[in-house]
Amino acid sequence: MSVSITKALEIIKSNNGKISMIEEWASEMGYDSPVKFSWDFRNHFGERPLRILNLLKLIKAVELLTTTNKTVYEIGACELDIGDEKAFW
Repeated sequence: MSVSITKALEIIKSNNGKISMIEEWASEMGYDSPVKFSWDFRNHFGERPLRILNLLKLIKAVELLTTTNKTVYEIGACELDIGDEKAFW
């Protein structure tokens, strides 16, 4: 059984940096299908989950860039699991 969709934002905020794909987020929520999760999320919150996931990553990236001495690579690849600098930019 899946967790109530209202808990989706709590789950993503507490796992920010660990969840990098909608499939992972859906699985964490207990969904077998990322499509079903995306549909439920959008119907409840009025926004696509990918947009929220990317927004939270951006907020975290800005925070790390302004409060640490980590490089763009370290933040993108190690902290946010974005991949490489080109993907980060």
